[in-house]
Amino acid sequence: MTKFARLRRSGALPDVIIGVAMVLLAVAMAMAIATIKTSPGYAYVGPRVFPFAVALFLGLVGMGLAISAFLGVDGSGSADFPDTSPGKPSPTMAWVVGGLVANLVGLALLGFVFAAIIQYVMTARGFGSRRWRLDAVCGLALASCAYLLFSEVLKVNIPAGPVLELIHKWII
Repeated sequence: MTKFARLRRSGALPDVIIGVAMVLLAVAMAMAIATIKTSPGYAYVGPRVFPFAVALFLGLVGMGLAISAFLGVDGSGSADFPDTSPGKPSPTMAWVVGGLVANLVGLALLGFVFAAIIQYVMTARGFGSRRWRLDAVCGLALASCAYLLFSEVLKVNIPAGPVLELIHKWII
């Protein structure tokens, strides 16, 4: 039996195909990013750095997925995952989509940081976490770092929300 037939029989062929497609997409992204014009004012970090990092990460994940599927590593034996077979509906998608909707609604009302915390907690809950306080603290740390990076370093206008606006007024 050929390796291709074994991949089809084991059910790993879709993972190999998706992994190879991710690598090809990463190569196409890198080729497109290379055409971005930069001005001589950029010393080291220009408009190509972050897109190249994303393309590199996408390519590495695609290679890892394709290689692990090709070698027969399915990754399902080490962790205790909930049963998501068709007979038992999983609330994961509802929690994740609900988190996205809450982020969209909360962005205007609460601001970026608090909307992102709610989305983080809901997404973590969808993937099985029951420790919402720890998830909220992790979400606060990640959202605060992202907010500071985008608003203060990159000067992107992100809605702060009423709480952060009060904090800005107290500090300044």
